[in-house]
Amino acid sequence: MQPGTAFVVTPPRRDPGAESSLLYAETARLVKGALMAKGLYEAPDSAHARVIVEVEYTMETPRVSRAAPDPTGQPGAAARGMEIPDEALNARSAQRGPLEKNLILTAREARPAGGGVPRTLWSVEVSTTDNSNDLRKYLPILAASAIDHMGTDSDGPKTIRISETDKSVTLIRQSK
Repeated sequence: MQPGTAFVVTPPRRDPGAESSLLYAETARLVKGALMAKGLYEAPDSAHARVIVEVEYTMETPRVSRAAPDPTGQPGAAARGMEIPDEALNARSAQRGPLEKNLILTAREARPAGGGVPRTLWSVEVSTTDNSNDLRKYLPILAASAIDHMGTDSDGPKTIRISETDKSVTLIRQSK
């Protein structure tokens, strides 16, 4: 994508109701800041845009066993059938394992030639994994790490290391 390209940000086509959520609004703001850092500008609406960028975010829950460890520390408690109540399963702990937080950006033509199906121009998926269940904390970092890959095809997965104090993260956090 060339600098000066007009874009609009939308929720995924399969989840049009996401636009009314506060988390989506915050994520869209961060992605718009990242796109503007690439030299693109936000169009007033999709009729004036050349590119539509779909924004999706997920947090994958780990696979857990419903059997609890024995509170006395004795082996074999899980085999004896002790179970964790549902409320405890929803609580986050290091014992339950890490969560993967994802930001997926898919850019499509705003007006496909011949009125056909919009062609996908590029797609970027960035993720981080740790024990935190705070997706909001990671969205600026994910958006900042996506900046260099917007508009290009990475030809497969790449590992990127970025710090919470990186200047691109600070720039994305400050975008309005």
